[in-house]
Amino acid sequence: MSSESEDNQSPITLYLSQSYHPGWKAYISETCNMERITCKTRNILNTSFPFIFGKEIKEHVLVNNWSNGWQLNNLNLNQSPSISNNLNIIIIFLPQYLEFLGFILLFITFIILIIHKNPCSFLTEKEES
Repeated sequence: MSSESEDNQSPITLYLSQSYHPGWKAYISETCNMERITCKTRNILNTSFPFIFGKEIKEHVLVNNWSNGWQLNNLNLNQSPSISNNLNIIIIFLPQYLEFLGFILLFITFIILIIHKNPCSFLTEKEES
């Protein structure tokens, strides 16, 4: 009888009220509940960079003809509640990370240009004296 009730379950969809774009990604990340510094560092890395440390939810679907959704049916979260208590679902807009990377590269380039003077200006100062 339990197999019949599992077959009749409606699909579980995680819904994000943002305009649909393939750049939206959802990841499952495991968290550590201890107060040690290694667990805190691991949690920060898992939430900041889920595309490296997490597992991507592949079933990205269109909801209400305009917004994002992810099918959570194949995750089996109901079968093991002790495991699901330590999981986070993290949703990110991946192009935003690329924008941050571009700003960091721009800042590094600007600092390098300030630190290293233009070699042409150094030669003209030397020739004048």
